[in-house]
Amino acid sequence: MYSVRLSPHALKEALHIIRKIFPWSTHEPGKTEKRPCFDCQLGLCPGTCIGAADAKEYGKNIRNLALFLSGKTDRVAKNLEREMKRAVKELEFEKAGKIKRQLFALRHINDVAVISEDNSKLKIQNSKLKHKRVEGYDISNISGKNATGSMVVFARKGFGADGEWVPDRGEYRKFSIRDKDIPDDTGMLREMIERRFNHPEWTFPDLVLVDGGAGQVNAVKSAMKKTGVRIPVVGMIKGRDRKRTDIVGAVPGWISHDVLVRVRDEAHRFALSYHRRARGVTFISDGRI
Repeated sequence: MYSVRLSPHALKEALHIIRKIFPWSTHEPGKTEKRPCFDCQLGLCPGTCIGAADAKEYGKNIRNLALFLSGKTDRVAKNLEREMKRAVKELEFEKAGKIKRQLFALRHINDVAVISEDNSKLKIQNSKLKHKRVEGYDISNISGKNATGSMVVFARKGFGADGEWVPDRGEYRKFSIRDKDIPDDTGMLREMIERRFNHPEWTFPDLVLVDGGAGQVNAVKSAMKKTGVRIPVVGMIKGRDRKRTDIVGAVPGWISHDVLVRVRDEAHRFALSYHRRARGVTFISDGRI
């Protein structure tokens, strides 16, 4: 018998996260549709809705889920690590990347809930609250030349409205844009985001901020979707009178407009300083100075 120590809403959230790690089907066996269901589009259904699920892989998934719900997380992690090594050995890198993301999520699920075994009973308990984290991105280039990108991180120390937002400089990242000589800030931003979220070992943010409007926001969402990540995204763009800053997207209630401006300004400063150094190196190597 299981006992649950979470509110219905918190339990629903915990199960939603678990289902992202180990997707399961809620469809009637043997019945398929022509189009993927909504859960399938969100990565919660393994494709049984359209008959696309591999029976062997789905069986492994369900066994890992059962072990996880029994509190045997270490055993699940070992199973996944073994599968990942086998996939790499067989050059199935896409599969290996998917398993790597599963491992990352499995090891960080206690940000929301801790599932433990106590006297043969499962108890889903509230874990300690997670400190909020925001990542800000910016691109710097001159007509596409020497394009660089920056990622800055702000973390809230403490909880609630009184928590202090501070830059976490040890988490900053620099990107030298690989698709050279194309003056397309949106495309460069998309490249940077894809590369960033292909690093599941880096702590994921609670919010992504970009310097730009709807085009930049949509580019970021598209890039994150490609890597299987779903995180809120907002953009900041100067208003027509240049005296105000307009927001694109829904801003969570736990962060203020002033903090977003600080993150945007820091991303711009960091991108510009890195771009100047990168441009200086290029000038020297080309013999221009």
